[in-house]
Amino acid sequence: MTKPVVNFLGKAEFFNYYKPDEEGTLKVDMVASVRATNHYVWGYDRVRTSVVQEIFDDGSFETMNTMYVPYKEV
Repeated sequence: MTKPVVNFLGKAEFFNYYKPDEEGTLKVDMVASVRATNHYVWGYDRVRTSVVQEIFDDGSFETMNTMYVPYKEV
């Protein structure tokens, strides 16, 4: 099953949900905040993601439920 893809503006802000003093390191409780352009539930809005599983070099990242990809104008 393929995860839905959500585009977002700017850069994602990553933070540790339960331990904010340990920010900057990928931990089991890291989530992100993004300005989504096409979220399948929230549409165009600021959203807090589920737990981040992997962060990629191009700024995109994968959560438990969704792939988040930076918006690129064509």
